[in-house]
Amino acid sequence: MYRITRNLASHFFSSSNSTITSRSSNAFLPHAHQRRGIMVKVVDGNVELALAQMTRKMRDSGMENLLKKKGYFERWMCEHHVKDSKRKYVNRRTIQYRIRNQELFKTLRTLLAKQMSGH
Repeated sequence: MYRITRNLASHFFSSSNSTITSRSSNAFLPHAHQRRGIMVKVVDGNVELALAQMTRKMRDSGMENLLKKKGYFERWMCEHHVKDSKRKYVNRRTIQYRIRNQELFKTLRTLLAKQMSGH
């Protein structure tokens, strides 16, 4: 996150109506294809508001959780402690979810087999 902010700092002060993206500095080059990432307008040089909007959009779109899952924030954040009761609950729910999916797959497979055989 710090690298993104540092790369974008030069673009904030170049004009009062800049654009923030969550990609590297090559995102500001004009391309023929559609830009990807989160775009936020900086209005009247209010960088703090634009960064707040960008973090809110990242959180709402799930990008923040994806980055945390991939381990990009592990260096800056300590490992979060999960209580044993919560861990047991989550494990039980994942097992139930897996069993339910297996049962649904079995019924779907039998229905497709019946349909293919002509019954």
